Amino acid sequence: MNRYVAGLFVTALSFAARAQEPMVTAHGQVTVGSQALHYTTQTGLLPIYRNETAELVARLFVTAYTVDRPPGQPPRPLIFIWQGGPGA
Repeated sequence: MNRYVAGLFVTALSFAARAQEPMVTAHGQVTVGSQALHYTTQTGLLPIYRNETAELVARLFVTAYTVDRPPGQPPRPLIFIWQGGPGA
């Protein structure tokens, strides 16, 4: 294993070992037409680290909504990302 790959591996392990703030989870339901959709909402802070020093430099607030699917159904990932706030 070369030094670069070993360094990335060690850095990834140090990030994973940090205590993460727990996400807040809530469950809800919405009716679309005549079909009820059950969903899970998760929200919390995503830590952002400086690559060179592994120093925590920011936390990004995130919200995720996922439809609760019956067992055996394949996942259908869909992501929306947007820049918001002052100056956007």
